[in-house]
Amino acid sequence: MKAQKAEVAARIKSARAEKGWKQKHLAAEVKVEPITVSRWERAATSPDFDALALIVHADAIGEKGDRGAVGRPARAPVVARLGRQTSGRAARD
Repeated sequence: MKAQKAEVAARIKSARAEKGWKQKHLAAEVKVEPITVSRWERAATSPDFDALALIVHADAIGEKGDRGAVGRPARAPVVARLGRQTSGRAARD
């Protein structure tokens, strides 16, 4: 379980960094406090499924060449893989 928590944390941090977002930007998109994003990225806590869905949505913003909510060019979704891999593991546990 700890390994899965650490993997989710690493993927959230990696996806956020690839977009060039600060924790406060992701927090604003997901409608949580920046400290919550910090806790997710340190694996101190894990996002619930609703928050994961919002993270995936935030990562996909502006995917078709639009600019993301923070005004930066969007990149291909990275966190989307997180949702697929996490759901498969949850079903096996």
